[in-house]
Amino acid sequence: MSKAQKNKNIGLLVLLLVLVVGAIWAYQYNPYSQKSTTFDKQLFAVEDPAEQLTKISMQSDKISNVIEKKDGVWRVNDTYDLDPSMKEVLMALLERISIQREVTGQEMESIKDQVLDTGIHVQLYGENDLLNEFKAGGSLATVSSYFLKDDQVYSMHLPGYQSYVAGIFEVKESDWRDRTIFPGTWQDIVSMEILEADGDSLEFKYDEGLIKWPHPQADSVKVMDFVEQFNYFYVDQYLTKDNEVFRYKDDFQLKGKINIEALNSSRSLQMTFYTVPNFNAILVNFKDDEWGAIPIARANKFFPKKENLMK
Repeated sequence: MSKAQKNKNIGLLVLLLVLVVGAIWAYQYNPYSQKSTTFDKQLFAVEDPAEQLTKISMQSDKISNVIEKKDGVWRVNDTYDLDPSMKEVLMALLERISIQREVTGQEMESIKDQVLDTGIHVQLYGENDLLNEFKAGGSLATVSSYFLKDDQVYSMHLPGYQSYVAGIFEVKESDWRDRTIFPGTWQDIVSMEILEADGDSLEFKYDEGLIKWPHPQADSVKVMDFVEQFNYFYVDQYLTKDNEVFRYKDDFQLKGKINIEALNSSRSLQMTFYTVPNFNAILVNFKDDEWGAIPIARANKFFPKKENLMK
């Protein structure tokens, strides 16, 4: 190797060394470089929560809900069955929730005060053991959720989603309960009567393995399609007596009644439907003076024109 070539190689090695050292220095001192976290991002996540958890308590000045599994059945405040879809949402959130960042500095103090003042105290139990507890709060307007644990505030999120995850703990009792008010199918029905406000009526009866409408032009397929709407009949939302709509009770207008006689008399159901001016749902009164809301388009299908059930 010539002396000139040797000097050239040495120069290249020196230049490479300078670049490597410079890169290391830049990585260490770049103020915008990502710092490694010193906390467990899954601090609040629960693996397989539907199996691990037996009780979830959510308490505040405005909320008092306990969701508990007894004999394999999830119950709300030891009064109602838990709505299956709400259970799925809650368990999915508890399994996937993650810490986005640790809140520090002056921001932490103000958020901490807010969560302490208005947040929900959440306790998660497995068997008889307390597995985790924290306070949850934030702002729906800014889609910001915070959990407070051991005097430290964490910004929370569901990876891949922009959602107010703390809101699940703010849900009212009436929105946790199972929305099914007829827990059966057409095979559990002895008879069903549709009474419209104008006096028109339809009556269906179980006969030879089908629900039938005793009309000479009845189309059995159309009749069964209609009746199957009442399989596991549900309200879209329960309404408590403090709901604003009841301020206008004098304006309620009768739409009709539906009476279902079931094989098991405890499942028999009487429903009275009302329209309300400028309200985007039909109201239904049932059982022990309970109230629910059903979208207008869905509720209108419960009161068909007779010709729509004919051949």
